[in-house]
Amino acid sequence: MKYLPATPRDWWQTIGRIGRFYRSSQIPAPLKFAPLALSAVYFLLPVDFVPDFVPLVGQLDDVSVVFLIHMLVAGWAHQKYWIDAEKTLDTPAR
Repeated sequence: MKYLPATPRDWWQTIGRIGRFYRSSQIPAPLKFAPLALSAVYFLLPVDFVPDFVPLVGQLDDVSVVFLIHMLVAGWAHQKYWIDAEKTLDTPAR
């Protein structure tokens, strides 16, 4: 899949993007609440990709789905709201 991070550096950038998503004042509060609500809905639904009684794999499945939800919403907001724009505009050109 072309949108999943491929290298450890890409994973750290994705985690940083999710953190900036929640810290940004440009993002509306309902959009910050959406990934949390979608994650709660996923945990409340009886449908699961891998049943939780399978040791380690069932829990890893849940964590990966929650991370994918956050990654998708934060990536979309990063493009729509230009979260990192203030960093690039404030830095002087060299």
